[in-house]
Amino acid sequence: MLWHSQIKCYLSFTNYQKIIREVDNSYPQESGGVLMGYWGNYLKEVAITHIIGPGPNAEHGNVFFRPDYKWQEDEIKIIYQKTDRKITYLGDWHSHPNASAALSFKDRFTLLRIAKYLPARAPHPLMGIVDGKDTFHIWCLMKQNIIFPFVKKQRLICINNSSE
Repeated sequence: MLWHSQIKCYLSFTNYQKIIREVDNSYPQESGGVLMGYWGNYLKEVAITHIIGPGPNAEHGNVFFRPDYKWQEDEIKIIYQKTDRKITYLGDWHSHPNASAALSFKDRFTLLRIAKYLPARAPHPLMGIVDGKDTFHIWCLMKQNIIFPFVKKQRLICINNSSE
């Protein structure tokens, strides 16, 4: 079955550092943003090429995070247009500063909501979570089930790219 396969998720060390910097700057409150990139071999390999932060009007709390949606949408449009529509929205990322990277019910519901939101064009969205040890975990919605969306933790491969 398709949803039991492992997805390789590529992330540059530079982009990993951007995420960790944002998480550290927001500590002990949650933060987050958007993941952009492309699927190489659909549902087998995905490359995260761009990280978008929370935005200037984001709200950060100890157990919640609300991004500056308007700012993020503008950033998504800029990247999408600059890359001739090759780099697209893949999903979201956020931090659990003093907790594990396990998906909460709210995280699972968010993945399902993203998948069902047609303008996002992300039927299998990613959810990145940084745990309290600055480890970045990637999850992917594999099957849309309103009761308990089936998500799978993905293998994350950090690549060192000297071109950034």
